[in-house]
Amino acid sequence: MIVGLDIDGNVKLINPQACKKLGYDENELIGKNWFSIVVPEETRDELISIHSSMVSGACETVDNHENELLTKSGERLHIAWNSTIKKDSNGDINGCLCSGQDISKSAKVHKELDRYRESLETIVEERTAELRQSEF
Repeated sequence: MIVGLDIDGNVKLINPQACKKLGYDENELIGKNWFSIVVPEETRDELISIHSSMVSGACETVDNHENELLTKSGERLHIAWNSTIKKDSNGDINGCLCSGQDISKSAKVHKELDRYRESLETIVEERTAELRQSEF
């Protein structure tokens, strides 16, 4: 996915792959605020803060940042992003360019593994307690 945002977070460019993944036509996103359309409300402030930090010049790139996006149908996608600032011909920051990869499947597998690991820890603790009690 490739997305270009202006300093206010409005979509300036988006590639066909991103539109396809998100379920939107390009004209439904161009000129619209990225954060209010595709970013879940619970992470919106954090992502706006990261974007603001970039366009203010506090950092030039953000690598390997992961967050969820909402598709037009309401499905959640887990995306890994690499972002860099964009500058105009005068060298002034005028937005950022972001490339993202859908890692939803691997994120789901990691969550399942975490749950399994937690359940194993609980089972081990229970068995250990049972063994300790049987010794007495």
